[in-house]
Amino acid sequence: RWAFDLTRWRPDIKDLLIATSCIQCEEKARLMKFYFQNDAYASLIGRLLMRKFLSIETNIPYNNIELERDERGKPYLKNEIGNRKVGFNVSHQGDFCILAGFASPDPQNNTRVGVDIMKYSVGSTSHNVFNVMEKNFSMRERSFVERQRSIIEKTQAFMRVWCLKESYVKTLGCGITVDLSKIDFNVKSESNIHGVVADTELKVNGLLQKDWKFEEHTLEREHCVAVAFQNAPEDMKSQQFFSLSFENLIENCIPLN
Repeated sequence: RWAFDLTRWRPDIKDLLIATSCIQCEEKARLMKFYFQNDAYASLIGRLLMRKFLSIETNIPYNNIELERDERGKPYLKNEIGNRKVGFNVSHQGDFCILAGFASPDPQNNTRVGVDIMKYSVGSTSHNVFNVMEKNFSMRERSFVERQRSIIEKTQAFMRVWCLKESYVKTLGCGITVDLSKIDFNVKSESNIHGVVADTELKVNGLLQKDWKFEEHTLEREHCVAVAFQNAPEDMKSQQFFSLSFENLIENCIPLN
């Protein structure tokens, strides 16, 4: 689990030249299409996170890693890696770009992972929040949100559940195209700014999903994170997010051209 604080990165031309030399040409072209500079920076960092993760967890030289996108635009590793299985997912919002991944020595491992991050916000969005909840939350989830005392706590509870839902659909790779009200999270514990919450349960169409595991994190008190695993090994342990600097990110990188 890696987190990169975008607010602390103020790249100069040298930094940008180094960073863009370490991604594929088609991804450079994608960066040029972003209207907002911050979105382009977040996408660039996300790509570097993927390449660093794959260079560590596979035997593929950094500059030989080939990433492609599936029909829904989700990145995946094109290279063959023999007797190993890796999975990863990236998300960015607010101040952070994050990556969650796994590696297994079993090539038949069928674990899948998805991650989502949201920055808590309260104010003009509150009315829209509750409109969304009526259509997309189960009765249990609405009750969880509504029993919070203040508007701030209600909005944070909403975002926590929404983050869980996003992590679930990102793991499946289906996007927000399913009936989200049928995806029913049972949030058992309070958020923990110093640790990981891992006892949240999921029901889909009323059936408990025993092959799913969820981790919830809080970053810098202002961001909620949900990591979803399907078919995770029973001995997989929860992990805290580790903060990476730009220097960490480009350490041992090899320019592609």
